[in-house]
Amino acid sequence: MAQAVPLDDAEMGQVWGQAMMELTNTSAGGQDFSRITLNADVALSANFKEMQLGKYNAAIEGTGYDIDIKALQFGRNPDVVPVGGDAVKDRVVRITNPYFEFVYKNGSDSATREVIGMRMGFQGIDGYLGTQIRSLSGSVKADIAGVPVVTTTTTTDPDTGVTTTTTTSTPTVMAFDSGTGTKRSDGTAAGTINPVLLSTVGEFKLGNADGATRDFFIGVQSQDVTYPTVAGVDAPTAGAGFWLNMRDRVSGTVGDMPANQLRPAAAVKW
Repeated sequence: MAQAVPLDDAEMGQVWGQAMMELTNTSAGGQDFSRITLNADVALSANFKEMQLGKYNAAIEGTGYDIDIKALQFGRNPDVVPVGGDAVKDRVVRITNPYFEFVYKNGSDSATREVIGMRMGFQGIDGYLGTQIRSLSGSVKADIAGVPVVTTTTTTDPDTGVTTTTTTSTPTVMAFDSGTGTKRSDGTAAGTINPVLLSTVGEFKLGNADGATRDFFIGVQSQDVTYPTVAGVDAPTAGAGFWLNMRDRVSGTVGDMPANQLRPAAAVKW
């Protein structure tokens, strides 16, 4: 049976390791932050329905929800299943070092200290995210494929005088960017670069050839909060209420949300 034994400084110098959990405390902008990071790799395949967060009727934000998503899927069924195996890479979303972070004001004064927000995020996330978005509060940047460019051409026959109007729709890739963020938007908000109706985007791809997406988080705050950098990537200030951020190495596709039929745990390998 193993026993704990004392180690002197020289012996301790020969020992190294990594804790399962890491606690980091920082301060910025008059706010204090405590981040709990799980040093873990996670393979996730999950489906969520009717994800509605932040219902209140503040005059400046209108009615409804801060985040209103009819369906949200982590992972997808592969387009092609190889003979004798599974296309596991598409089936799961791969998460690295998930974390929870709390933000306080008056953190040094136990009498007036107050939690004003928290977020859940990942230092890395790579995979397919199926979506049916009604409205969203947050900051999203993505190259969206399949956005149609509509061209209308009108011609008049010189002999008959008949005018014919022809409309063509050509799919393209469009750089969508909600900038510093929007509140309860369908993606067409003023100030958005290349507005896209988010309800038509059936899938986002997180991560690319350069690596995983490093700035994905969902937070809730009682006031605007600028969270600390994660994995070297800054994020815009998160607005009061519920807020979603994904801007780093993100792409998407207009169309139907792909199927994601879950498999028994024993059948999924990473």
